[in-house]
Amino acid sequence: ELDGKPVAVEYHLTGGGVLYVYQAGVDPDALDHQPGNVINLMILHWAIERGYRAYDFLRGDEGYKARFGAQPRPCVQFRIAAPCASAKLRHNLWLAGNSIKQWVKKGIRSEDIEAVANLG
Repeated sequence: ELDGKPVAVEYHLTGGGVLYVYQAGVDPDALDHQPGNVINLMILHWAIERGYRAYDFLRGDEGYKARFGAQPRPCVQFRIAAPCASAKLRHNLWLAGNSIKQWVKKGIRSEDIEAVANLG
């Protein structure tokens, strides 16, 4: 709080001695007071006092995580589709959509477009 007004909040999950940062937010009008850094430091102190062995920022590569010494770890995603035709179709549509999303993120290259065109 700052002057009796909430300026930062975090929602955590715990398990196996690990504190997982699920959601966080700060009041943009209070950024000069660095409420995000303050709440992170307070929660780290709280976690150490209670014997937590790890503090996991979860996914995302926001800059503040690196400043706190976070080490990136790869995320693994598993998708399981039932053997029926409709489930296979949905799964293939998801795969196609995911490929397009990755192309857009990385920038579509002309050789990618040619490779897709040559599939037909």
